[in-house]
Amino acid sequence: MTTPIPVEQRLHRRNGPGREPPRRPALDPALSLPGENLETADRSAAFYWMCVYGELLRFQERFIARFLGDAPGRSGADAMPTTEALNVLERARDQLEARVYFWRRRLLDAR
Repeated sequence: MTTPIPVEQRLHRRNGPGREPPRRPALDPALSLPGENLETADRSAAFYWMCVYGELLRFQERFIARFLGDAPGRSGADAMPTTEALNVLERARDQLEARVYFWRRRLLDAR
C-alpha cells in the first residue's frame, strides 16, 4: 500500500527556477519520439523538437497540478496523491524538461 503525501509536502518538490535538468534522459535514444534524430544539427529540426517537448512539458506540469489538487468526488485519504504516483509523474516531467533543455542547447549551438 502506498503512503499519502502530507498536505504541506504536496507542492512541487523542485530545486527552484533556473536549475539545470538532468542530461542523461535527454540522450537516451529509447526515449525518443518517432522521427526524432538526436544527432541532427539542423536548426529547424532542433526548434521543432524544442517546441514539441515544450508543449508536452506544459501538459505534464498541468497534469501534476491537477493531480496535486483535490479532485471533485474524492475525500479524505483518497483525495491525497500517493508518493509513488507523484514520483512517477515527476520523473516523466524531468525527462521532458531534459529534452527541452537538450533541444534548446542544440538550437543555440547550431547558430
